[in-house]
Parts: sequence; C-alpha cells; structure tokens
Amino acid sequence: MQVTDQIIQYLLPDTKHLRQARLVCKDWCVSSSQALRKVTRARIGEHCSNVQKLSDFLSLAEQLGMNTVSVTNFTFCQDVFQTENESVIKKFLLMYHPILESFTLWFDLKSTMSFDSNGFLLTTDPFRNESFIFPKLKHIEWDDRRLFSSETFMKHSGTQLLEWLLNKSPNLQSLSIHFESSSNSGRVGDGDFSSDYETDELLQRIFCPKGPRQNKLRHLRSLHLDVNINDKLLQILSEFFLHTKQMSSLTLCVRGSHFLPESFETMLSSVNEHLEELRLVSLCDKSRCTIRFPSSLRNLRLLEITGWNVNSGNIRFDSFSLSRNFPRIKTLVLDCWNDNPEWWQFLGGITSNNCNNKGQIETVQELVLPEEIINKAKILDIVKVFPNLKKLDFPISSEEIEVLHIIFEHCSELTDLTVRRSSSGWKKSKEIMDSVFTGIPSDICMQILRSNSLNSRFPVLSSKINSLRTRPGITNLKSKYSDII
Repeated sequence: MQVTDQIIQYLLPDTKHLRQARLVCKDWCVSSSQALRKVTRARIGEHCSNVQKLSDFLSLAEQLGMNTVSVTNFTFCQDVFQTENESVIKKFLLMYHPILESFTLWFDLKSTMSFDSNGFLLTTDPFRNESFIFPKLKHIEWDDRRLFSSETFMKHSGTQLLEWLLNKSPNLQSLSIHFESSSNSGRVGDGDFSSDYETDELLQRIFCPKGPRQNKLRHLRSLHLDVNINDKLLQILSEFFLHTKQMSSLTLCVRGSHFLPESFETMLSSVNEHLEELRLVSLCDKSRCTIRFPSSLRNLRLLEITGWNVNSGNIRFDSFSLSRNFPRIKTLVLDCWNDNPEWWQFLGGITSNNCNNKGQIETVQELVLPEEIINKAKILDIVKVFPNLKKLDFPISSEEIEVLHIIFEHCSELTDLTVRRSSSGWKKSKEIMDSVFTGIPSDICMQILRSNSLNSRFPVLSSKINSLRTRPGITNLKSKYSDII
C-alpha cells in the first residue's frame, strides 16, 4: 500500500471529503477513487439518474481512464432495460467488466428489452468469447417483478442475461434472485401463467450445469432465493450444496410455497458443515409446508423466521430443540408468530398455557421477539430461558409497559435494547416513559420536567439520578447506549 492510499483511508467513509481529495493531484485522484468504490453505489433510472447521464459518464471515463472511476457498484432500474438503451448497456459492460464489483438489476413492465439466443450477448464479440469475464464481480442481485407465460418466459424474461452474467463471474460470492411466480402473486391456478416450471429449469442450469461450466459458482457464500420453493428446487439446491464448500448464508422466501419436510431436511443437511445463517422469510397464509430441521446444524449462528398472517396454521414445524439442533446459535429473530405448540419450541419449549421453564439456552445472545407474545407473564419466562441475552428487540404497547421493569431487573447481561411501538398503537398510560426508563418515580419526573432542574449538564449515569431511583431502569444495562424508537 502506498503512502497516499494510507492517507486516504482516514477519510473513509466521508464521500464528500473523498471527492474533494480527488482534485489534489493524479495520485490522490486514483487513491480516492479506489476508496470511493467501497462506499458508493450508482442508481441508474427511475428518476435517479437517466441513461443519458450514464452514457456521458462512460464517455468521460473513456477519456480519463478507468483507474479514475469512483463507482464500481451499480443498480440498473426497470426503465434502463428498454430497446433504445441497448447500445449504452453494451458500452457499460465492455468498459466495466474488469472492475465491476456489485450489480443489481430490476425488471418490471417498463423493461421491454428482449433477451434471446439472437441477442448481442450470444452473437457479438467480445461478449461471447470465453476470455470475457467479470473478475471482480462479487455480488449480483436479480429482481424481476413480471409474470410470463411458459411461451414467452425464455424470450422476454431476461434469463439469457442472468445466465450469461453468472457464467462470466467466476469469483461471485453473493447471489440474490427474485422471479415473480403464479404462486406468490396470488394467481394460483391461472392457466395463462405457468412459469414456475421454467424457473426450476433455469435454476437447474444455473446451479447444476453440465459440461465445462460445472461448478462455476464454487465461491458462492450467500444465496437469497425469492421464487416458488418446491421439492424440485430443494433437490437442485441439495445437489449444488454438496459441491459448494463455502456457503455460509441462505435466505429462502417461503411465501406461496409447498414442499415436503423430507426435501427441506435433505437440502439443509447437504450444507450442514458450512451454514452459519439461515433465514426463512415472507411466511404467510399461502405457504403450505411443514419445516423439518436436520438433527444438528452445528455451525449455525443465526436463525431468522419472519413473515405475516401465519395464524392459519399452514406452516408447521416438526419437533426440534434449539440447544440440540442449533448448538451454537447466537442470534434468534422471530418476527411472526402462531400460537400452535410447535412454534413455542423456538422459546425453549414453553407453551402459551404452560410457563414452566424447560431448560436454559445459554448460547443465544441476541433475540428479536414478535408482539404476540409480549406480556408480563410470558416475558419473565423468556428471559429465564435465555439468561445470557446481550441484545433484545421487541415491540411494545402502553398496556404492557410493565414488561420493561422485568427486563431491567432480570437481564443482567443486556447491553443493547431496542423497543418499537406495536401495531396496536400507543394509548395514554398511567406511567410516563421517563419513569419507566429511569426508575425515578413519576411525580419526581414531572417535577424535574417542570423545573428543568436536571438538564444536559448531568450525565445519565450520574449519582444525582441514581439517588432518585426506586427501581431498576435503563441505567442497569451494561452499555450506556439504548435505541428507543
């Protein structure tokens, strides 16, 4: 690292000063541009920056040299992918393929450009050459919100572009794919839209290609799939994970999905040795599945279950234990809830009508809870199940304000508390929030507010406040920081 590079590092992540540093001299321009690439993302289209500005930028970069370019992370919005913009896209790919690091592509009905076997990607030099690659491209996000019939899927959906990008990105580490399907769009059974089969075939070619392209995604570490999850797809992923030794983060959108518990278990078992983060998101009443975890995901550190309207009981969980199935779990995120007994397995086996402690889970240090289980009786049992909590996040209503007193009193290891307003709103409470958080009686809090006798000159942890306290408050947290939204 040169001296100039070391100096510029002190300016991160201040983009304003980094841009000013580019004006000092040529060496500072190059070093500042490289630093800006880490913190800057350009968004093209959708009223942010039109395609003509991108064309002008490419012309300028062509004159000054690509080593002075300060942006290597791009988002192309829906309106970029129109027929009249084909020449600009071609120029962008030609100039940026050596340095592009992150590429996000959005599609909707505004995206009229057609990609098929006769398109420029497969018929024009140098795009079709094997030597044309994106050596630094680490992240691709593909988000297509259009619905296609099986007859038009391959021609208009842009799958040729997606496959081409993945084949040309040998060092890809993060991949996110969203295809709108008839299942999760609410049009189940509509005969005009049947692209789920074509999506499975596409993912088969991406993750399990035949011939010389086999194992192209061997460096992939993070995978996010927002498609219809079925047994066929889980089988494809199982085969892919067996040949991928670096996969550490997996996110599956379960909305509108249907699969067998055996298929899900087999898929997770194939990535058992490396998986550290598992997110099952977008659970809803359209999801019809039973989720079965392997006997042990020994390296899993984070488990996230999120969604909405899961009270129908269509999503079920086979028998499991946090301490047994996830022996090293540190972070548990529960942002949706069903009162069926199998859901209570996430909280150590307690049930809605049985608060007996079934055993402590000492590995969990970060916990996010849904509002359905936030009440005085239940929160006391939960904090006993997780004795080593350091970070806690939950929504609260004015009726359940006593929950905070329990947390301040019993969570001795807590350093970070986030309290959000619940969806039920906030009504007038008998206790004012200042009293709840500080432990100072309400009448004294009102006197302090009226007289302004305790202002910013007195720190929160001062002896003056502690002398007024009659019960535990926010100052019981080990850290002085607390995020109260």
